[in-house]
Amino acid sequence: LRLAPLILCWYSTSTLSVVTSKFLLTETGSPISLAALQFFGATLGCRCSKWLFSSGKQAPSRPTRGNPVLYLLAFCYTLGFLLTNAAFSAATASFVETLKSAEPLSTVALAALLLGERERCWAYVALAPIVAGVAMASYSPSNFSVTGMLLSLASNVSFSGRAVLTRRLKSSYPNSEAARSDLSLFGTVSALGLSLLLC
Repeated sequence: LRLAPLILCWYSTSTLSVVTSKFLLTETGSPISLAALQFFGATLGCRCSKWLFSSGKQAPSRPTRGNPVLYLLAFCYTLGFLLTNAAFSAATASFVETLKSAEPLSTVALAALLLGERERCWAYVALAPIVAGVAMASYSPSNFSVTGMLLSLASNVSFSGRAVLTRRLKSSYPNSEAARSDLSLFGTVSALGLSLLLC
């Protein structure tokens, strides 16, 4: 019962995000501007949340300095958003979102390549329906876009890199604030991403 409202909230805000992103990209045609706006909103939201949850006693922390994993994570996260927004500019939202549902495939591949993690046989078998579903849903001549496909798949790799690097951050820098708090990690990565976009 507690989970159902959260799922509904996530689904509703995700749908709103996709629809407004596609609309803004149709009007402006600028994936970088949209990503900067998204990162600004995320950074501001995290700062406000930290202030609210700490009752104003603790000032929001600044991005951690000297942590190469965190900077690489922020780069992957930022690149993922840019590529997703560019994909929305090049193809229909339904086509892009369908391809983005294949992100677990690139996450498993990167985890094996970079972290040496191996899944059980049944985990790989469970990925087969994802491959089949994405292939069937994407195969429509009226909906297909090579550019949109390449951008969507590249964004999957970037977001998978973010997931793998988050694991690396939490194992290599367990005492950093970003590793101990998901809210802090999200806020820090969003702030670093915004800085990258504004440079």
